[in-house]
Amino acid sequence: MNKKNRYITAIVFCLAIGLSSCYNEDSISSELGIDDLKPVDSSEPLDHYIYEFYNQYGSYITYEYDTLDYQWDFSIKKEVTFAQQKDKEILFRGIQHVENVLFGLYSEDFKKQYLPTKIMLADSINEPGSRGKLDKFSESGTAYIAVGKIRDGIVNINDEDFNQSKAAINYNFWMGYLRANDKLIIPSSFYKPSEGYYHVNLKTLSENEDNSKIDIKNYGFWADKDGKPNGGYYFWTPDEEVDVEQFFEKILSHSKEEMTVMMEGYPKLQDKYNILINHIQKEFDFDIQSIGDKNK
Repeated sequence: MNKKNRYITAIVFCLAIGLSSCYNEDSISSELGIDDLKPVDSSEPLDHYIYEFYNQYGSYITYEYDTLDYQWDFSIKKEVTFAQQKDKEILFRGIQHVENVLFGLYSEDFKKQYLPTKIMLADSINEPGSRGKLDKFSESGTAYIAVGKIRDGIVNINDEDFNQSKAAINYNFWMGYLRANDKLIIPSSFYKPSEGYYHVNLKTLSENEDNSKIDIKNYGFWADKDGKPNGGYYFWTPDEEVDVEQFFEKILSHSKEEMTVMMEGYPKLQDKYNILINHIQKEFDFDIQSIGDKNK
């Protein structure tokens, strides 16, 4: 090591010592406001549940927040607006709904290991859309998942809304939280059956001179890049990220029996489905198809 390198090393070492002497774990937690997330016990059923849930799983269910808590996700500003539900009786019934569509689907060990820092309850989650505001069942960020439509009658919603709520919440949990935090890594083998066909116009392929016979599922995709199952006008296939998202949407909203029927005659879809199911079973000790199987 030359004289210059020894000098630089000495400076770095001194800086490290100086920083460690100025900060400790308690002060860092205080600066970040982590202690503020710890709920206080109460005789009120809702807040007592939140207190017990936090102590058991380390995840904070919250119904009081401001826009900074959900709109800003590191450097990205989400174009969503949450409206808080103020009625604690409705909120408590809302938690019962979340038990049915999220908490009750996973084992105790899974919840302790993978639930996000915050679970936010909202009367509404609105996102701008081409036809006005979208009233969403769920939203997610790198530190939270949110459940919308916590309103009067939540525990007695119809079967269609129950299934949509379950699929949306679990989609945001897996795609918007676990995958965003690199807890869910999709294996490269998943993409192999569709290799060479990502983000291409299927009409330009020589095999598709007769455009009327193009079936996007033959290439291992559920829909085109815009979510159109018939391929749309241009038949642009999705990229890898959208492909994964479309598979999760299907699995979380359909039973295994329904998936089997939809994949019949499409070996690429079947291969990718099996790879995804087996990978999640191995990595998380969880059958993700069981979520779709619990549809009403």
